[in-house]
Amino acid sequence: MKRRKALITGGTSGIGRQLVLAAARQGYDVTFLGRDRGRGEQLQKTLRAAGPSLSINFECLDLESAKHVQRFIEAYREQAGELQLLVNAAGSLVAQQPDLTQAVDRSFVVSCLSALQLSQGLIPNMKQASRARIVNVGATPRVALGSRIDLELLERTGQLARAGSRSRTYSPFVASALAVHAKVVLTHCLAEQLKGTTVTAHAFHPGAIRSGLYRGLTGPSRWALLAVQPLLRRESAVAHRAAFDPDLDQASGALLVDRQYLTLDFETDYRQRLGGIAQEFLRRSLAHGGA
Repeated sequence: MKRRKALITGGTSGIGRQLVLAAARQGYDVTFLGRDRGRGEQLQKTLRAAGPSLSINFECLDLESAKHVQRFIEAYREQAGELQLLVNAAGSLVAQQPDLTQAVDRSFVVSCLSALQLSQGLIPNMKQASRARIVNVGATPRVALGSRIDLELLERTGQLARAGSRSRTYSPFVASALAVHAKVVLTHCLAEQLKGTTVTAHAFHPGAIRSGLYRGLTGPSRWALLAVQPLLRRESAVAHRAAFDPDLDQASGALLVDRQYLTLDFETDYRQRLGGIAQEFLRRSLAHGGA
């Protein structure tokens, strides 16, 4: 019997790590991605030792580099064949405002653009499977559905800010939240693109879960997040449902929150413009060797 395949970004900590192990236990051949080779290889070794029969493989990949991501996509498409599950769990918190010489905010690149690039690049592999699923880590409905990005500023400078906000003081938390919001919007775009196929696309709010995002911060913010980690849950039931619940094979384009299934319904103009901006950033990055 042919084994199913899963590809998971951000697999070295938090939700990504949870789903790496869960997918392997359900019989998937799992490939997980991370930028820290040492941490990734150590986790691969640990997980394999805990379950010698599990198929778990680590690939070192910098999601900030569209060129590197594209090379990975091309190699994976050729070698892997069918792909049943793609989980975009990687995220980023950047301590300081990115250098303005950078084309795009790093949080937007890691959380949103890499997820879009991997999803679109691997859709041909997913269409080969009888059923396949794209799962994107989202946020609370207030952030994921209620936020709006200043699209003019994003298009002009690559920087993330809330629509209507007069403040231009950089906040890593605002940037990270808006990047996740953008990923949920692009989940809606993917769901529309995949209508009539056997591939679905969803986002989910994992709740308060331990993660490694604090590693991107410095000073008091880092220590505050580090201090609360022991108080947070290690696993998210909704993450497991978003990735594996067979009932979701019949529907696409939702944000899962606890037991709720909130249909994504962003305004067409907003969704299409944000999608167009993201596609243009990817095009420029691939053409000029940037992010």
